[in-house]
Amino acid sequence: MSRLSPRRVRQLADFLAANLCIVSVLALSFVGMLLLSSLTRDPIALNTIPLLGASVAVTLAAVALSPEATWSRIGLGRTSAPGLLWGAAVGGAAVGGLVLAAVALEWAAWTPPKPSAIRFDWRETRLMGLALLAVGAAGEELAFRGLALQFLARAAGPSAAVAVTSAGFAWLHGQNPGLTDLAQVNTALFGAAFGIAALRWRSLWPVIGLHFGWNAAQVGLGVNTSGITIRLTELNLELGGAQWLTGGDYGLEGGVLATGMAVALGAGFALLPRRKGGPQLLWQADRAGAGPAALAGAGARDVGPRLAGGEDGEADGDPAR
Repeated sequence: MSRLSPRRVRQLADFLAANLCIVSVLALSFVGMLLLSSLTRDPIALNTIPLLGASVAVTLAAVALSPEATWSRIGLGRTSAPGLLWGAAVGGAAVGGLVLAAVALEWAAWTPPKPSAIRFDWRETRLMGLALLAVGAAGEELAFRGLALQFLARAAGPSAAVAVTSAGFAWLHGQNPGLTDLAQVNTALFGAAFGIAALRWRSLWPVIGLHFGWNAAQVGLGVNTSGITIRLTELNLELGGAQWLTGGDYGLEGGVLATGMAVALGAGFALLPRRKGGPQLLWQADRAGAGPAALAGAGARDVGPRLAGGEDGEADGDPAR
């Protein structure tokens, strides 16, 4: 029986590492939910705080146990942390564009909020509400665009990693109220856009900001967020027209307007200009069995498929730097 090549062994190890990360996050998140349920019954808190705690715990364990898993290689380097702000600005602007389009086409109009229809009323607790949105965005990005994406990309290439983690991202939202087939497809497309952004920017910070800005802008402008009615202000956007156009009760994320935005964001991130230099992520290292010493070298070679650029061994650009 033929022996496995070093490259194949490394691929299998990366697949195992990705699955271990995912299973660990899910298990720890479940335990966290059980513990937190004795303190609060708030569904959003129970679904966001344990996920972030579990994702942080798994990431800390990886940094402590693996010489190659440095904060910069995971995408959490300090130099790219300011990307949180402009990532949030991009996410907020994207939602603003969708809202303006829907209003201009007379598919939506602002009406007074109906207290009986608001599932989560944060108008008196805005800071706490924004904090929960930030926790939710950070937890989901660490879980799906952190180590799991990195190991899958190194094992099977970035395109396959983005596809798999996007499917998992859509699965996570599979029980949201009012979910339709189109809404689930859109969720996967936004997951793909976020995954492409993480790999192209070589940082999770702007992607966390992007996710937070997207959700915060929806809540602030009175739009249902993934089927959940949360109100942070007195604004309340009623979506009319066909549900497949605007998303109906699910919110803008459930309509073809959002489909177009998700595709546009993904394409835009993939076409970002490439810059030389800067830290490489785990997936960009030589996947043919390179060890920690090679990973630490500035000339580590990316032999995997590339997203819109990256050739001759040069790293993809990091606009967040």
